[in-house]
Amino acid sequence: MAAVLFISFAVLLLLGVPVGFTIAIAAFLTLVVGGVPALMMVQRIFTAQDSFSLIAVPFFILAGDLMSKGAVSKVLVEFAESL
Repeated sequence: MAAVLFISFAVLLLLGVPVGFTIAIAAFLTLVVGGVPALMMVQRIFTAQDSFSLIAVPFFILAGDLMSKGAVSKVLVEFAESL
C-alpha cells in the first residue's frame, strides 16, 4: 500500500497536479487499492480530521491575521526592537 501511495504521489506531482489534489488523489487511490470498505474509508477520514493539531493551525493563522490587521504585530515588533 505504501508503494501505491508514493508512486501515485510522485506521478501526480510530475504531471503538475496541485499539491492539495495530489495528496487527496494519492490517499484515495491507496484506500481503493488496499481493499478498504467504503464505510471504513469514511470513518478513517473523519477520525483523521479529529485532532487538536488540525484545529490549532487555522486558529493560529486567524490569530496572526487579526494581529496584523489590528496593528498588534507592529506594537510587538517596536517593543522587541526597543529591548
